[in-house]
Amino acid sequence: MRLARCATFLAAARPGHAFALPPWSQIRAAAGPPADRLFEARQRLFGGGAPEVIFWRDSAGWCPFCEITWLVLEEMEVPYEVKTVPLRRYMLEGETKDAEYTRLVGPEGVVPGVQFRAASGFGPAVQSVERICDELRRRYPERYPAGSDAVRARACEGEASVFGRLRVARRSYEACAGAQSSALVALQPLASALADLDGMLAEGGPWLDGPRPSVADLMLLPFLERTEAAVPYFFGEDALERAGTCAAPKAGATPRYGVPSLRVDAAAAAAIDGITAEACDAWAAAATAEERREAAGRLAGQPGLVAAFARRCAWLPDCAAGGGAAAEGAGGDAVEFALRSAAWLLLRCQGGGTSQVRSEAEAAARALRSAHGSAAAADAAAALAALSLNVGVPRDMGEGAARALRAHLRIVSDALSADPLPPRPRSARSSRARSGGAACQLSSGLTYSDGAGQRLVSVQKPLGLVIEPVGEEGARDQGVCVAEVGEGSNAERAGVRPGDVLLAVNNVDLASASLERVLGAISAVPGRAVNLRFQTTPRES
Repeated sequence: MRLARCATFLAAARPGHAFALPPWSQIRAAAGPPADRLFEARQRLFGGGAPEVIFWRDSAGWCPFCEITWLVLEEMEVPYEVKTVPLRRYMLEGETKDAEYTRLVGPEGVVPGVQFRAASGFGPAVQSVERICDELRRRYPERYPAGSDAVRARACEGEASVFGRLRVARRSYEACAGAQSSALVALQPLASALADLDGMLAEGGPWLDGPRPSVADLMLLPFLERTEAAVPYFFGEDALERAGTCAAPKAGATPRYGVPSLRVDAAAAAAIDGITAEACDAWAAAATAEERREAAGRLAGQPGLVAAFARRCAWLPDCAAGGGAAAEGAGGDAVEFALRSAAWLLLRCQGGGTSQVRSEAEAAARALRSAHGSAAAADAAAALAALSLNVGVPRDMGEGAARALRAHLRIVSDALSADPLPPRPRSARSSRARSGGAACQLSSGLTYSDGAGQRLVSVQKPLGLVIEPVGEEGARDQGVCVAEVGEGSNAERAGVRPGDVLLAVNNVDLASASLERVLGAISAVPGRAVNLRFQTTPRES
């Protein structure tokens, strides 16, 4: 039936006819429902009658400690129910933690948490991977993949273990991603941990403790995933080999990290993102019919939410007409129109070659400009290009489908970018200075001073500054200050100076935050502009 619907849809919209973009409902019918994914499952019963635990995880499915808990539950086949909580760094304005969960664990709502079935309902939430694993082992000793004590100790116990060093290395290389200096030093702990892991695997295999994965393997896998995803992208394909010859940083040295920016290893990023026209054409041509339908179906499943996310990625103002309702309506806005065009091309241009895809994308771009204007078309081009960099594998879809979607988003974006007219000026996000409470509109590079030693600046990424903790060496959660400002950098042009103490990022109070939290807050800001509020240092006369 799905193939019949798809054939009817394609015949009605075959190339050569006047351009007509079908509604989302027709695209959904042609794509068919995407296959179920583990990420979307709300229950995993493994043949059981009811969940035995409630598993609280992050809604993005990206927290490595939630992933460890998830992997252990799957390997043990303990029936569980999933409830999700947003990570603080990904929360939208006005969004809050789940009230049920914060009542269980406190206002911070840290995940993971696991509730075990009790005599009546479910008991209190157990937090932290170590305590969760201990409780699973106590309750299900026959199913728990403990492995040998010796292997587990070498792999996971203590700061000197592979797991301990991977945790430290993750903070180091994520903090230094995009920095011009100290990159190899940042990777040295990671290279050392991976070398030791290779040595342990060489003793047996294919897993650390033999033919089946044990808890030691499951604890390492999420951090190895991050290594594979982040390190080549920011530091280059051979970064770990180069880091292996680098001297370790001095013990006890105060951490000084370049703020994460958009600077990446150009060759590795181009290959991973598929940002060139050649890569887009190759990915589009290689996609199977099933991968195209999966990509179109995922995009058509929640078009309003996807359009809103694409706008946030490109730092565009929210659609005035409203999220999902506008996306399902007859008109929609320019971003929704462009997304619908990409989904439509995934289905319409199967087997027609990439020249047909680009020709149809140009027709879609002409129709969008006619309906919404050239300035809106430029905004839509930016939104689709930004969205193409935020398609996750395997959380959003499989690799083949993700490549197909990325390629078609970029092809439509390229067609829209061909418009010679400039985009309209971006409407700036408002930030509210504490003193006086007056709102001021900021565009990149503008500065607002309240006259009381505080300054609000908007800086484009890459920022070009280095920050370090305030206070004595080793002190935590006392805030951060600017250690260095790069000559000619965006930060220097915005008036940031060494010694300035950071108070807030995008109006989030970070005056007493740790270095790690500040770095996370800056890297989580969508788009290129970051609003920073400083307690300033006096200028020398």
